[in-house]
Amino acid sequence: MLGSSALLRALDAFAFSSALVACAAAALAAAASRALGVAPETAVLALAFCGTVVVYCVDRVRDLTRDARTSPLRSAFVAQHRRALLAAAALCACGALVAGVLAGARVMAVAGVVAAFGFAHRRLKRFAWAKPLYLTGSWTAVAVGLPAAAASASAAGGSGSAGLDLTRLALTLAIVSSTVQANVILSNLRDAE
Repeated sequence: MLGSSALLRALDAFAFSSALVACAAAALAAAASRALGVAPETAVLALAFCGTVVVYCVDRVRDLTRDARTSPLRSAFVAQHRRALLAAAALCACGALVAGVLAGARVMAVAGVVAAFGFAHRRLKRFAWAKPLYLTGSWTAVAVGLPAAAASASAAGGSGSAGLDLTRLALTLAIVSSTVQANVILSNLRDAE
């Protein structure tokens, strides 16, 4: 049985290492897949998880000084575990590459756009008006775009699927993007305090 301090350290590691947010990305992609009427693909979920770890770990290490004002506990964890976080990011980058190749070119194209915004986040996040737009778009692309790209690739490959139902796609996009945008706006308000 874990002692209370060991449990707290484990929870801090789970949250501050980006594993928590990566689990959220994979869970959103799985839920969106179901909402789209397709089975979640392992490669897509692995790509969502691994890609999120890479982007968030790199961002947190690069912006350690600036983030210390808004997230001092997380920043202290990142400073203490910098090498481990970079190693996790490198391992997850390899995992994301393998998962992307397995998922196919359409999925890789969506992931590439998201990665570009993820790595530009350090420069973009200073523009308060743009942050909700590109973060909402990026998270929606991971949660809905990756499964939709995988499903459309399967349909184009002649697997017998008729393709995506556009009504389901539109509803899923609307629900996920509005939910993510509300979260991003609240996060922005916290950062501005």
